[in-house]
Amino acid sequence: MNAVRRRFLVAFPIFLALVIFLGSGNPAGAVDTYWLHDSATPGLWTDPMNWDNGVPVAGDKAYLDNGGTAVISADYAAAEIYAGETSGNAGHIEQNGGSGTLSSNLYLGHAGNSTGTYVLSDGALSAHAERVGWFGEGRFTQSGGINTPEHLDLGVNSATATGRYDLEDGYLSVTNGLLIGYIGTGSFVQSGGVSEMGFIDTWNGSSCTLDDGQLSANNEYINESCTFAQNGGIHTVTSNLYVGYNDGTGQYMLNGGQLSATDEYIGLHTLDSPFSGFAYGVFTQEDGSNNCDSFEVRNGSHYILHAGELNAGTIRVWAEGYFANSGGAGSREITVTGSFLNESTMYEEFCLLNTGLTLQGGEAGSPVTLGMNSCDKGAGWDGYTNNFALGSLTFKGSEQTNYYKLLSDVYTFGLVIEDGAVVDLNGHTIYYIPMGVTTYVGSSFDPISSQNVYLGGSWFNGDVIAAGVPEPMTIAMLAMGALGLSGAAIRRLRRK
Repeated sequence: MNAVRRRFLVAFPIFLALVIFLGSGNPAGAVDTYWLHDSATPGLWTDPMNWDNGVPVAGDKAYLDNGGTAVISADYAAAEIYAGETSGNAGHIEQNGGSGTLSSNLYLGHAGNSTGTYVLSDGALSAHAERVGWFGEGRFTQSGGINTPEHLDLGVNSATATGRYDLEDGYLSVTNGLLIGYIGTGSFVQSGGVSEMGFIDTWNGSSCTLDDGQLSANNEYINESCTFAQNGGIHTVTSNLYVGYNDGTGQYMLNGGQLSATDEYIGLHTLDSPFSGFAYGVFTQEDGSNNCDSFEVRNGSHYILHAGELNAGTIRVWAEGYFANSGGAGSREITVTGSFLNESTMYEEFCLLNTGLTLQGGEAGSPVTLGMNSCDKGAGWDGYTNNFALGSLTFKGSEQTNYYKLLSDVYTFGLVIEDGAVVDLNGHTIYYIPMGVTTYVGSSFDPISSQNVYLGGSWFNGDVIAAGVPEPMTIAMLAMGALGLSGAAIRRLRRK
């Protein structure tokens, strides 16, 4: 045995014993001190008369368990704070100034059936971890100041735990990440300010809400029966957003504001899941802007675009994925700069008749691709029924020339091929409705009788296509009865 290894084997048990000794109880000289002030009125944290063992200092443990409220206006330090330490009791803290440093943890609602609250309106707070709702009920309200814990847990530790964090203003930075729920339930609500997280992980029916302000995280996981509701503000995910990652269904509701992510996964395929069951996702967009490099709707999962914009590098809809829009007056636009690949066989649930799809970019050796999984049913109305038809399709042009390639036949009601756009049909066909053609046969529209024309079979450039192709920046359309669209949607197409 060499000398280095021998010294390690001798020293390691001593080191381990020292760590255990130092980690147990209070450090030498540290004390436990309990809040004594009358629970009917707030008292100053810095008043020695309000504590049974003196004002807490670094290394001490502070307990607020008599229903009282401690007001902090100056710098303070402690190892740990327990607000609501025993069952049936409560403790409250209000910080309006100063800087607080906790070498270990802040517990709000530590015991079952206890309550703990912390209100930060100004000043600064730092801690190793903030456990909001450990076995009991905890609530942290931040209306100003700076809060910088390494870990933030909301209703994590027990089935009896509930935790809530309200960020109204100020700055919140969680170095490691925000864990919401897990065994208990929790909620994070941001109506202003700036928050930065290592990750956001929601569990057990918990929720996250962004009404306003700026929220960012490296990765986000919306797990079993959990919901992320964005009603406004700016939400940035620098890596992956998973809507549905664990068993059950995760839901994202984009009602307003801006969402940006590198990759967005709606649902997680069973073989990819680290868990035993299926993970489904539902992404409902009522308004706002969703921007990402890649967007995937996986098996059994849904993306529903009521209004707003989806801007992606690539979009892929798996074989059992659902991708649809809805009727109504809202504007719905999808822009793709890499590829749109629809592998879905769920044609009854796939509907983009009220949506404009714009393809943009592409180089000669790396064109933007479009595959809709449509069946070639010829130049007839059948091709527009349960066949992944589009409301409008635009190939954007540029002075440098943009290149596009079809991977399937495409049916679209409106077609725009701009100057500087080259489309490789790749042996496929684009079926579309020429501008102003609304001929009917009996009670139904007949594209053949109305002299519908289509492209087929070779390269085309927007400068040379003339017969039957709309002029650049013009959207072709049918009458309202033929499309089955709302009047609002048709007016939207006319404004193009």
